[in-house]
Amino acid sequence: MSQRRLILGFLLFVALSGFVPSVEAGDLPPRNAALLILRALAYDRKLKARVGSEVRVLVVYQSGNQPSETTKSDLVGALQDAARETTVSGLPVRVASLAYSDAGGLEAALKSDHTAAVYVCLGVTSHANNIAEVTRRRSALTFTGDEESVKSGLSVGLITRGTKPTVLVNLPASKAEGADLDPALLRVAEVIR
Repeated sequence: MSQRRLILGFLLFVALSGFVPSVEAGDLPPRNAALLILRALAYDRKLKARVGSEVRVLVVYQSGNQPSETTKSDLVGALQDAARETTVSGLPVRVASLAYSDAGGLEAALKSDHTAAVYVCLGVTSHANNIAEVTRRRSALTFTGDEESVKSGLSVGLITRGTKPTVLVNLPASKAEGADLDPALLRVAEVIR
């Protein structure tokens, strides 16, 4: 367990050390967010039971909303770059995106491919409750750059407080989405119980 803590601490340091405030409030730079998403997934003790032979990450955005589309493009690129260099719990990572139209479309996407994680871009966070209902049924862990959405029911926020990067975990929401986050991750996060 102490080796896992050292690895987590090192990866969090690497992800956060290049921190530069981004254009959207609350978001970390895409590469940092991508690394933190993959690290957090590695600390889900139920990950392998929730996914098949690969870890699928879906980035959900609002079509026609320029900041949302930019976040989607940047994050998908960063996740794909990170996926070429690493695995999560020994499994390869596959990244996709979905323009959010309604909960039914999201449910269909999650049902067809056993998605491990859903990143909810700003612009779609107004649908956080509907998204959380779907991700709880489909056992997909949610991530976002919007603190209020985490307080309202999404699982993991990758946010900033001033210039300080922060990982915010809504523990009841993460459990409802089928995750069992290792205490090593929870010790370095700000936890909502």
